[in-house]
Amino acid sequence: VWRGRVLFVSFDDDCASYFVAQVTNALRRRLVGEGYLLTTVVASRSPRGDVSQLKTALGQSVDFVVLMYAAKHLERIVAASGFPSVVIYGDAAASRPSAWTIPFDLAEPVATFVSHCRNAGVQSVTEVRVSGCMWVSAAEELKAAGVRVRQMVIEPLDCGRHEGIERAAMEDFLKLKKSEFPDIFLFWDDFVAQGALTALLRNGVRIPEDVKVVVQSNKGLGPVFPQSLARFECDGAAVGEKVAAFVLGVLAKGRLPPGPRISPAYVFGKTFPWV
Repeated sequence: VWRGRVLFVSFDDDCASYFVAQVTNALRRRLVGEGYLLTTVVASRSPRGDVSQLKTALGQSVDFVVLMYAAKHLERIVAASGFPSVVIYGDAAASRPSAWTIPFDLAEPVATFVSHCRNAGVQSVTEVRVSGCMWVSAAEELKAAGVRVRQMVIEPLDCGRHEGIERAAMEDFLKLKKSEFPDIFLFWDDFVAQGALTALLRNGVRIPEDVKVVVQSNKGLGPVFPQSLARFECDGAAVGEKVAAFVLGVLAKGRLPPGPRISPAYVFGKTFPWV
């Protein structure tokens, strides 16, 4: 007999995401070990898409809802159900008393990255992200350190989310001239990074001699490259464990745990070596 039921909600186009799978597996192991059934459902990233699985699941008995990423249309549906919830990588402010958010905390790793840039005499950084995704940035901290910052946005091709991101990044970077290169490309998406790195290699660009590279990566699975990558490394298993501990703390009567701190680690690599 289960003690209760926790609902885990992710985007339908994240079904092939290694990071989401790591979070889900760690969350399931911990919750099942404590006697809670974890039910997973998918919902559309778009407000106009299919959310029928979520609505059906919320029509049953649920003790807690975990939303993988912030999405206002999904948060409204969960709020209307009245069930307590937490959003992983959500906005800092909770929308109601029984709703919590866990922000993507970049303060410590970004400070290390900026210190690294100062040490290496970096003068310019281009931040590269994918359109429509969670926007993270080190721009303000870099500017405060006297570094010029430019943003570059990749528009995914219509051939499947992950493949579309990687191919679009490759096409954009194949067209990029060396005169447009900064000192560092900082990629805030691993599929963008993979496509861009492929294009740079095809164009004979030397890394880190011609341009340095820092990527966002998942622990255990990152972009493939001949050298070790300097990276902001996210640990999905650790995130799942921390979220599970938080959920179990909320479900324990009379005890409200502090919100967990979820932060990637800044890892030095040969694509931006420490000088």
